[in-house]
Amino acid sequence: MSVQLARIIFRQGFQDLPCNKLCHLCQCYLSGGTSLILEFESLTRRMKRPWDARWTKKNDESHFGYKNHVNIDAEYGFIRVYAVTDAAVHDSQMLGAILDAENEGDSVWADSAYRSADTEWALAKMGFHSKIHERGYRNRELTEAQKSENREKSRIRARVEHVFGRFVNEMGGKLLRGVGQIRIAAKVGLLNLSYNLKRYVYLKTAGIV
Repeated sequence: MSVQLARIIFRQGFQDLPCNKLCHLCQCYLSGGTSLILEFESLTRRMKRPWDARWTKKNDESHFGYKNHVNIDAEYGFIRVYAVTDAAVHDSQMLGAILDAENEGDSVWADSAYRSADTEWALAKMGFHSKIHERGYRNRELTEAQKSENREKSRIRARVEHVFGRFVNEMGGKLLRGVGQIRIAAKVGLLNLSYNLKRYVYLKTAGIV
């Protein structure tokens, strides 16, 4: 294993987990994209929802829980950086938190939810080349050229979807159990680390690295 690959795989650190006296039992589910969705399961009438989870809506369905925001290496498919937030945090708000200044590549791929004038300005100032999908509006639909560019960008951007697909299909399914965001973040970190290890074994076996 090269030093660089080892750093990518093992760079994820975890904060100290403080003792929490509140007692909740929750079920967490990975949904498509970058969402980690928590569905509350009440065992007694006296139990309450987790204090730090929030509601979000995805594909016309409401979910209660957290999100796993990830930065994927475009060449090898490793998770380089991740962040866990409550589900109400919009993806675009976490873009700055998951950018990796140590990455030798300067291109950033993301779907149209991340696109805004402020984001484009900030990426340019930071030395990144934006490959974020163009966004259409009611009064200004995408041109054919923009649609074609988005299709080309999707060939790279879609690799992040493959990561979440492997979480579901190869790593025990959607279910996680935890108590509060701190513990969920720790479990998500271990899940991400496990994915990186599996990815490295695959690349090594295939003779790619």
